[in-house]
Amino acid sequence: MKDTIQFDLTEGGYGAKDGTTPLTLESFSFAFASNGGTATNWQPTDIKGVDGGDLVGGEKTIKVYGTFSGTPSGVETVTISPVSVYNIGGVKMNSSKELIVITEPAGDVTKPQLSSAEVGNVNDTTIALVINESCDQTSIPPTTAFGVSGIASNPTIQSVAWQNDTTLYVTLSAAIVDTDSPLISYTKPTSNPIKDLVGNEADSWTDAVVTNNVGGYTFVNTQHLVVDAAGEGIQIINNNLYPSDGAGNDSDVSFEVWITTPSTLGNASMVVGRDSSGGTVFFTLNYSVNGQVYFQFLTDGGNVLKPLSNAGIIAASTFYQFVFTKTGTSFAGTNIYLNGSAITTSDGSIGTYTGLPALVGNLDLEIGNASGGTPGLGLYQLYRQFNAVLTPTEVTTLYNSGVPVGLDVALQAKCVQENLFEGTPNADNIGIDGVNQGTVTYAAN
Repeated sequence: MKDTIQFDLTEGGYGAKDGTTPLTLESFSFAFASNGGTATNWQPTDIKGVDGGDLVGGEKTIKVYGTFSGTPSGVETVTISPVSVYNIGGVKMNSSKELIVITEPAGDVTKPQLSSAEVGNVNDTTIALVINESCDQTSIPPTTAFGVSGIASNPTIQSVAWQNDTTLYVTLSAAIVDTDSPLISYTKPTSNPIKDLVGNEADSWTDAVVTNNVGGYTFVNTQHLVVDAAGEGIQIINNNLYPSDGAGNDSDVSFEVWITTPSTLGNASMVVGRDSSGGTVFFTLNYSVNGQVYFQFLTDGGNVLKPLSNAGIIAASTFYQFVFTKTGTSFAGTNIYLNGSAITTSDGSIGTYTGLPALVGNLDLEIGNASGGTPGLGLYQLYRQFNAVLTPTEVTTLYNSGVPVGLDVALQAKCVQENLFEGTPNADNIGIDGVNQGTVTYAAN
């Protein structure tokens, strides 16, 4: 025997002569004898049917769960005797009918344990549980065996499935976001528990910490572009990725910015597209003092295309991924995404937008509004520009990528500019030294 004893009766058993009461642990006596072995006791803890379910009366095959004190060596015994066991006719089983069960040598008696729990590497609804040894993949715990907390969406457990013999996926009904602090608990079920290849069952656990990798990137304080005063930031000279032919025919475009907002929000531009000749500003990506996010594209006549988020959509000192998409010369096709999800926008346009004007010189792209205006304060980690209107699925994929490197093939084909600010900050902590990409020149102001 191991921790569990399974035995058969010659006919269906009941706990009382009424022919309906199910058997209980008290229906039997259990006498342990060490016989010189290394285990000092075996204590019964529960009684179930052969399938692990509750007894209802009339079962022939009985399973008794228990725990050892010490490690059995193979000579210990448990003697089981009937105390109040009846057949359907109310006849009581003779108490002299004993069953002597001999223990098995210990062998592998180590129970599997949770090694780690993580969410975000698969997707934002799947918690990956890593067990410290190979497990029986045919034993899939029910969804009721798990519980989660620390998640704002308050999800339920949707499904449980083994990904391989050491990784169990627990899928939730709603997404975890990067600001959640998820915990997961496990209550060992009576059937289909987490168990290893020799049948050792994992114990229950409470509030295991789930590492939250959803959408986030943890900034290292010496590896990002710091903009904390006017005139700082980076200017990308002669960017020339102007999303228009200058004759009223705008190109599809999407912008992505990863930033931790400053300790106090203001009215500021994170990204500016400026004509190198004359300094005309053609487009800006912005946040405001009231927590709004918006972008605006200008025309020669002073008209403005300006989608606005609601106020209070962002907060100070918080990491965000922003994506702005635009197509054509109208408000249609404009979207703003925050941390992988589209947000509600209103039309703040001025006049009728008829497309970007023609360039006089070259397009200079500024991160942090480097050459003038109100600086876009914050810690910048990534800027990307795409020659397409990204789909909601593509935006979510970008957000869930975590550390922002390694676009898939489809997104690589659409990406025309990628600036990952992981150089070494200057001594005055403004701009970044030694950051070059292709023929693009970076100038720290």
